[in-house]
Amino acid sequence: MKFRTIHSVDTCLLHPISGHYSLQVKEYHFVLKPCKITELNQASGISNFVLEFDIDIDPELVEPEFKKWGKFEQDLPVKMQAEYVSLSIARDMIAWLSFATRSWIALSQTSAGACMGSLGPSKTVPLDRIKNDFEDLGHREILQIDNGEFEEIKRPDFRLFPLDRTDLKLPSDFHRLTEKLFSINEENRDRFLEASASYMFALQNKILYPTVSLISFCISIESILETSKPENCKYKKGYCEYKREVGKKFRQLFQEHVPNSPECPLDNINNFIKRIYKKRSQVVHEGLLWKLRGPSLSFPSPSRENDYLEMLVNIALTDWLDKK
Repeated sequence: MKFRTIHSVDTCLLHPISGHYSLQVKEYHFVLKPCKITELNQASGISNFVLEFDIDIDPELVEPEFKKWGKFEQDLPVKMQAEYVSLSIARDMIAWLSFATRSWIALSQTSAGACMGSLGPSKTVPLDRIKNDFEDLGHREILQIDNGEFEEIKRPDFRLFPLDRTDLKLPSDFHRLTEKLFSINEENRDRFLEASASYMFALQNKILYPTVSLISFCISIESILETSKPENCKYKKGYCEYKREVGKKFRQLFQEHVPNSPECPLDNINNFIKRIYKKRSQVVHEGLLWKLRGPSLSFPSPSRENDYLEMLVNIALTDWLDKK
């Protein structure tokens, strides 16, 4: 059973998407459509565009927990499965878009109460029942404007966040990197998408919760580290070889994927990464999440420190993907 699904997406006020984009990823054709920004669609950011794509759901493969709803409506289980699948796909694509564009991007959220969590405005409709091409997604008025432009990017990209631009454009190598991402083996692809999701979360919290952001940037790197905990771990107080291995590989990944360059604003990348990982360990293992929160008068401040870290994480992960 074929469905068309559309999800509302928030972006930064200063970086709205400026045109339509189309992208073919395996069997999925994704379309980004800009929306008119109004007072009504600024609840949790700026509902600046929608993500639209089609999916095909096999009724025989519907999850068991959805099948019981068939007693109310015959096609309801398939519809619920379609909404579940479309949301999973949309979350992955938005995380990848956030990483690739180095931008604050998130699925729109509207509170549905403590029991329901947060649900973003979306529609998932059988293809044979579509009307008006989804022009009435709540209060999202889709704009009919030209195709979006691509931003020429020099790799590695040593620019500091926030980037100097007035609107959100996809990078010039976006299609190539996307094709690369979805052509590598499933394990590496899943790990990279996890890394992208952590990176996206770090950007979303960088200003108000810099320590949360720092941890999320670190997790994005740890998501792709290849480590193995020994089966017979002989842990002794104050020493753990597994933990030492993770920290070592964390630093090595930057050494392997971030080249020394006069364009880098940091004098010593290795010392910076050591300091970051030490702070990450303090926060995680000593419960200092709130003690280190908020603005700082020291230089670099937590927020500026995260600007450097964001740049290095994006360079390292992009190079890692490019070499797979």
